[in-house]
Amino acid sequence: MNITETRNAIGHVFQKGGLGDNRIAMQNLFYGINHQGFGNAVPANTDHYGYTFFTKPCLNLSYHNVLNERCLSPLLNADQYSVPNAIRAYLDVVSNRGQFAAEVGNVSASELSRFDKVVSSFVDPASAFIPLLGNTLTTLSGWPDMIADTFSTTEGSARESMSIVDGHPKIYNFFDLTGNFQNVQSDPITLLFYSWILYILSIRQNVMVPWPSMIATNSRDYDTRIFRLVMDPTRTYVKKIASTIAFPTTCSIGAGFNYNRNVPVEEENRDVAVQFRAHGAEYNDPVTILEFNRIVAAANPNMQPAEVSNPNGPRLGVRNGVLSKPNKSQKSYVNYRGYPYINPETLELEWYVNTVDFNGYQTAQYKGDIPWQAK
Repeated sequence: MNITETRNAIGHVFQKGGLGDNRIAMQNLFYGINHQGFGNAVPANTDHYGYTFFTKPCLNLSYHNVLNERCLSPLLNADQYSVPNAIRAYLDVVSNRGQFAAEVGNVSASELSRFDKVVSSFVDPASAFIPLLGNTLTTLSGWPDMIADTFSTTEGSARESMSIVDGHPKIYNFFDLTGNFQNVQSDPITLLFYSWILYILSIRQNVMVPWPSMIATNSRDYDTRIFRLVMDPTRTYVKKIASTIAFPTTCSIGAGFNYNRNVPVEEENRDVAVQFRAHGAEYNDPVTILEFNRIVAAANPNMQPAEVSNPNGPRLGVRNGVLSKPNKSQKSYVNYRGYPYINPETLELEWYVNTVDFNGYQTAQYKGDIPWQAK
């Protein structure tokens, strides 16, 4: 008996047992009523929890601005392998990219070179996101459900009344999200949110000032955009997508100072809970996919999408050889490296890696070198 005959026989057994042919189980589920009351042959939903992306804010952590708040002074650590330096690079994308430039004309070139071009071996300046948060996130709860508001008439003499839908399909109101992060050595999660919230409160009290470009456009510089991507079981295709604009409002720094001598090590900060005030929620809106890709491309110009005339064509960096797309078997080698792109046509979450880095692992595995070792 060949494979085709085997499949036909199995399908016949399912059909005779009342479950319907297993080869068209999904079609049966949609097409007709299960009048025999047998269980469905369609497997349960097994979507993967997927990915959570936090975009970098645009705080002004330039040297002279940080001096106005002494509790932020540890961020001025110039060691590119230090955690405070990495936190500063995460939160101040302007300085991390060396774009401080002409916004402050009274700063000498030597000061600009020393303090305002933040270089961290832990942070990729071409990435739009904060991998530290996405990699350590354990739970994120509080997303609002879609609710159809109603209007009900007053009752008549026979207590008759009726209701109609009277609401808006979009979610524009604010809500709170609670994120739990698995803390790691050196307690970087607490330091990141402590610095983030302290900066927010400092500009509110006029102790620190935002970048002039943010003031000119009347923009909030401390927001992050949170993207939630629910994936298929193979983590290849995007099944659902959501996004919101938020900023942190709590930092559990006080818990780290609790004292308990009955435990051998401090456990209060093993997990860090952070509350975000979020504004609006978009669920499964196709434009969110385009916005996600544009944010990635804004940080890394090599991730610019394909030409309008050929939307299924290669990305810009792929055309000029700067970026390479690893296949399924190569993705493990380039883990922790790469830039995401959601293909609008197939909804595949594609990953692109710098070609130099992509080739680096092949030579490193023979020479014993560390791929992408900080230069």
